[in-house]
Amino acid sequence: MSNADDSSIIHRDVHAGPPRIVVVGLPIVGLVVAILLVLLVVWLWATARAFVVPQSSMAPTIYGGDEVRADATAFGFRLPLVGSLRASTEPRRGDVIAFEWPMDRSLVYVMRVVAVGGDEVQVLSDGSVDLGGKPLRRCAMGLWPKGRDPNGIADGRQAFVEWNDDCNYAILLGNEPSSGNYCVDKPCKVPAGQLFVLGDNRSASSDSRHWGFVPIDHVIGKVLEPRVPDDLPGWKACLEAPIP
Repeated sequence: MSNADDSSIIHRDVHAGPPRIVVVGLPIVGLVVAILLVLLVVWLWATARAFVVPQSSMAPTIYGGDEVRADATAFGFRLPLVGSLRASTEPRRGDVIAFEWPMDRSLVYVMRVVAVGGDEVQVLSDGSVDLGGKPLRRCAMGLWPKGRDPNGIADGRQAFVEWNDDCNYAILLGNEPSSGNYCVDKPCKVPAGQLFVLGDNRSASSDSRHWGFVPIDHVIGKVLEPRVPDDLPGWKACLEAPIP
């Protein structure tokens, strides 16, 4: 009886075939790779955004057709399905930012921050800006040279260097008077948590003068490496001129 039992056991083992080898490493590796790819996509989406600016409202800093990159970590993170995770740093006067247009958040605008929450701001008819009752410092550079703007929009416009806090940048003024319903020829206070933005091409820009303030939670990021005309003699002369 004992031998029969033994033979039946051996018979079952033989027909069961060799033991199976389960490879667990490959599925795990695939899962890790997939997770890393997802994290990479989220990181790229959250940290760097690229936009093509179709108009010349920011000339001469950004010409129509330029592609700009925005650092989406400058003021916090914006993650898919999560939304904004704001940082302690907020946009400052002089920053060039990309933001969702308050009138239609599906559209992205690029403008310069001129005033922040709590500031009293006024844009005069010539495009100059008063902040806190005092005019922002400006220096005339002369006429903008032809050929630098591929669209020709900036050609022949009067150019100035403007200072706001620790930022300096070039702006353009034409013959058209400044218009709009917000803070034009009358001072107004920027509400807390909002921004007042202008295009550097002051007489050819639709900005906060026309459609109001930008909530900070609409801001996508800070534009990296905006153009500076440091090769122009007028720019250099203004920066070297004594402060009046």
